[in-house]
Amino acid sequence: MEQRSAVERRFGRSHRPWAAIAITAALSVGSTVLLSPIWALLGLALGRYDASGRGGPFAACAADSTDCSGPDLVAFGVLALVLLAVAALIALLGTRLQRPRRRAPAFAVHLGVTVAAAVTTAAALWASGSWLR
Repeated sequence: MEQRSAVERRFGRSHRPWAAIAITAALSVGSTVLLSPIWALLGLALGRYDASGRGGPFAACAADSTDCSGPDLVAFGVLALVLLAVAALIALLGTRLQRPRRRAPAFAVHLGVTVAAAVTTAAALWASGSWLR
């Protein structure tokens, strides 16, 4: 009788599992780069800004500020839902590409890979300062 690995026993035999996971990660990184303005707006929605008009549209609140606004939690929620919907779509595409016997565990793996790749890419873009130019 043929020996099956622990992964095969848990998730069942699937078609191209590692290739599908690699494609899911690549799609996630690409979509994060393409949607980097949304990630930047997500960061801006959490800040507090001087709403008096002095110092530009995103001037930080200071001790002499007369009117401060933020964080905008509604905008943050909407932007986060958009990014989560994109992540779920990419995970679904990766799961369909893999064609596993059990879809729920495979979807969970693909969703985890998608979120990890997206957050890592967003952090790398934020750290490089490419959103600030």
